[in-house]
Amino acid sequence: MEKSHQEIQFLGKKTSLPQKNKIMVFIFAEYFSVKIAEKSGVFRTLADELQEYFRERNYGDCVQSLYVGLKCVEDVYKPFFQARDPKYTRKKTATQGKNSLSYDIELNYKKVLIASDDEIRKLVLTELINSIDTLQNIRGIKDFDVAKLKQDLQLFNE
Repeated sequence: MEKSHQEIQFLGKKTSLPQKNKIMVFIFAEYFSVKIAEKSGVFRTLADELQEYFRERNYGDCVQSLYVGLKCVEDVYKPFFQARDPKYTRKKTATQGKNSLSYDIELNYKKVLIASDDEIRKLVLTELINSIDTLQNIRGIKDFDVAKLKQDLQLFNE
C-alpha cells in the first residue's frame, strides 16, 4: 500500500510531511446510438460538473479514478454493447489511470430519446446513484468508502 505521507530526517529525528491531497477523477465514456449522440452535450456538461464536484474529494487510497461507461443504444445494437461488470485496476494502463475503477450503466434508449436535457440529467444521476452499491465488494479494493461516494452523489443530485 502506498504511504500517504513522506518521512524525512530533521535534526536526527524522523518526522512526517503530508503529501498533496489526492484528487478523485470522474470520467464518463459514451457508447451511444446516433440519435442519442446528438444529445451528447448534456452528458458532457454533466461529466464536467461531476469532475469539478469530485476533484477535491477522497474516498480512500485504493480508488483514485472512476470511469463510468454510459451505454444507450437501440435494441438491435445491445448485443454488441453489453454492460461490463465493475473492474478494478491497480496499475496505469493505456486507457485508465492507476488505482482506477470502471463499470457500465445501461440507460433506457426510448426514455433518453424523448427526454429533455433536465430529464436526461436526472435519469443519469439516478442510474449512477443506484449503481454505486454494485461497487461494495470488488476484489482487490481494501480502502474505498462507497457509502460516502453514494452520499456525495445524492447531495450533488439535490
